[in-house]
Amino acid sequence: MKLAIVIPWFGRELKGGAEQHAWQIATRLAQRGHDLEVMTTCCRSHQDDWSTNHLPPGVNEEREGFTVRRFEVDPRDRTAFDRVCANLLTISAGTLRPGVSPINPSDAEIFANELIRSQSLLDYLNAKREAYDWFILLPYLYGPILHAVSILKGRAALLPCLHNEAYAYLPQVAQAFYGASNLLFNTEGEQELALRLFGPGIWTKSHVVGAGVEIDGQLRPEANDSPTATKPNGRFVLYLGRKDAGKNVPLLVRAFERFRRVRPNSDLRLALAGHGSIGVNGCDSITDLGLVSESEKAKLLQDCVAVVQPSANESFSRVMMEAWHYGRPVAAQTSCLATATAVERSGGGWLAETEDDWAELFTIMHRTSAKGLVELGRKGQRYAREIASWDKVMGRYEQALTPTTMVPAT
Repeated sequence: MKLAIVIPWFGRELKGGAEQHAWQIATRLAQRGHDLEVMTTCCRSHQDDWSTNHLPPGVNEEREGFTVRRFEVDPRDRTAFDRVCANLLTISAGTLRPGVSPINPSDAEIFANELIRSQSLLDYLNAKREAYDWFILLPYLYGPILHAVSILKGRAALLPCLHNEAYAYLPQVAQAFYGASNLLFNTEGEQELALRLFGPGIWTKSHVVGAGVEIDGQLRPEANDSPTATKPNGRFVLYLGRKDAGKNVPLLVRAFERFRRVRPNSDLRLALAGHGSIGVNGCDSITDLGLVSESEKAKLLQDCVAVVQPSANESFSRVMMEAWHYGRPVAAQTSCLATATAVERSGGGWLAETEDDWAELFTIMHRTSAKGLVELGRKGQRYAREIASWDKVMGRYEQALTPTTMVPAT
């Protein structure tokens, strides 16, 4: 097949979830013999200014066997966008209702049109849409992706990376889900969320393709590694990711502090690894490891009691799948369909919602025997080997994108 991946930012070194996923599916689709091109902008990353062309436009060939075509970004009304986005960020998920926009129509238009912009990219898609079998578009909330669906019509395969957040309730997002001819989901929970938001009419074009992890390559302790100097002593629970409120890390820290106040003699510790920093109120049972290397990360996953994923906004948790590949149980947030469904279907861990729940869960971890932890980890491992095996994931992509499933362009 001749395929294109369309994403606002793309690069070998980018660490965002959608960007990593795009790189990984691009390399693997190319390895499987598909003619693949990535279409993206000249903006370097999500963290950079979205109206600045950091990279030159044009075409480059990657050694992995696919092409990257970059298009210039255009000026945008950052002041208007920041106002609307700040408003959206204040809206609680509990107040959101399917089919009801959380903001007025003019502000919804500002959000859809004043994110990252690239008219030259959209013009190219319009001119070349019949030259490709499918365009895989990700993630769902950026202007070029939303507008590309209406341009590409029957050749649009939306890979949304959907979260239960205010952005997902905008009418422009609903139009993209209804307009795409194919919907590709990373998890069963993400698909369930989409069905709740957009109704059963999307069912026939929905496919759970999954997402893989790099256990066989990057994520493996090296034989000559010395133990990481910052690794906690004794038994520890591990959090991997950004240490900020958006990931529910403050709640996690408070819950662990409560657990230790009730059980001061427990040998269980909490280790935090990743971007950012967070106050631990002098609790000496919590260790902030900062950023860790891939081999250090692998060692931590290998040695921890369990991995915790408190975030309520995930479409796929790579960390959870990595933990399960190592046979470690996982605790996830009940309100996150993507991660909670994975835990429920696998039987590979626990769920918690409130600070009280998480504090109680740490007590459960403290009490669970080594044998019990192994049994939970093995259940998760069986699930991860099915849903997060790259060979199986790519097979599901190919099945979803076979020419027989393609809707002719109009």
